[in-house]
Amino acid sequence: MRAPRSRRQPVPSGGAWFQQPDSLRLIGAIQRDVAAHLPPAVGPAALVLRACAGLAPPPLGPGMRRVLSLVRGACGFEGDVRCAEHALPLESGSISLLYAAHVLETATDPAALLAEFRRVLRPEGLALIVALNPWSATRLRWQRQVPAALAPGALARMADHAGLRLEARHYVGPYWRADERWREAPEQGALRPLRAAYLIQARSREPGLIAARRVPTRRLRAELRPG
Repeated sequence: MRAPRSRRQPVPSGGAWFQQPDSLRLIGAIQRDVAAHLPPAVGPAALVLRACAGLAPPPLGPGMRRVLSLVRGACGFEGDVRCAEHALPLESGSISLLYAAHVLETATDPAALLAEFRRVLRPEGLALIVALNPWSATRLRWQRQVPAALAPGALARMADHAGLRLEARHYVGPYWRADERWREAPEQGALRPLRAAYLIQARSREPGLIAARRVPTRRLRAELRPG
C-alpha cells in the first residue's frame, strides 16, 4: 500500500505554507525534537538549508566554525549567497555536515537535490534531512498546500540512489498539536511512525558510479554563520 501523497498544486517556490504562523509553530516543534539527534561535532564546515527564514537555524554547536546558511527563495536558495536549487555554490567534497529542513517538499526535482547533497559532502560526511511525514494526521494541515511529501521509505531509497548511505531514521514532532504536549510523544512505540515529520541520517559514500558535474563554486569563510 502506498503512502498517501498530496496533490500537486501551484505553490510558490518559497513554500507559502511554511511561512504561515500555524505552520511555523508546527515545524518549530519538529525542530526542537530534531535537536536531540544533532551530533556534538562532525567537522568544521557545514551547510544549512531551511524552508523559510522564520524557521530558526539548528544548534550545531561551537565546533562548526564555517557555516553557510541558505533559505528557500523564489528561484532556488538565498541567504549568505544566492544560487539555483540544483547548483549549490560549493566545491565538491567541501563540507562535513549538511542539514536540510523541509526543502525537499518544495524541490522541483528532489532526486537532483539529493545528488547535490552528496556532491558537496566529504566522503563519510553526514546529511541530516528533515521532512514532513505523509503518514501523519498532521498532513491534513498541509496536503493541498505543499507540492510533495515523500514517504520515509521512498526518501531513503532516493537518498541511497544518490549516494547517501542510510544510518538512522527518527520520527519527530507532535502527532497533531504543536504545543507543549508534543514533548510527551514517545520516541519508541507502535505509534511513532505517525508523528508529524521524520529525520533521515545518512553518510556520503565514496565517489563511485555517480558522475561529478561542474558548477560555480566558492570556499566557505569562517565568518559565515546561520542567521
